[in-house]
Amino acid sequence: MPMPKALYALAIATLLGPALLAADLAERETTRFNEAVTKLMQARDEAQTNAKAKSLLALTAIAKSRMKAEDTAMATEAWRAILVIDREHVDARAYFTALGTLEAVLVELDAKPTDLLGLDLAPAPKDKADKTKDTEKAP
Repeated sequence: MPMPKALYALAIATLLGPALLAADLAERETTRFNEAVTKLMQARDEAQTNAKAKSLLALTAIAKSRMKAEDTAMATEAWRAILVIDREHVDARAYFTALGTLEAVLVELDAKPTDLLGLDLAPAPKDKADKTKDTEKAP
């Protein structure tokens, strides 16, 4: 005797129920995770913006005080550090434009990414000495 359609539907629902529940739980967890990551990214962006603003204020004050003290070397370094943070900083660009070196400074800053201390951010290439040490350690 054939099973009624309602019984088939009940059997299918019984089999698919746990899978649908798991899919719903997974979707909710994914949503929760994405919301948490979004909040963290927003907090990071806000902190980075605040840090940049504070650094720009401090570096601008240093650059201007060094200019008043006629310490061109330190003023230039401070303005250069400002351009590392903000390539469009009006006062820093005006300083280097007045010196006639704006394009050269921007090319230099773009050529090799560094931090504010001038340290290279790119990973250092391994030299031959490092390779020989690695091979000597191998059995």
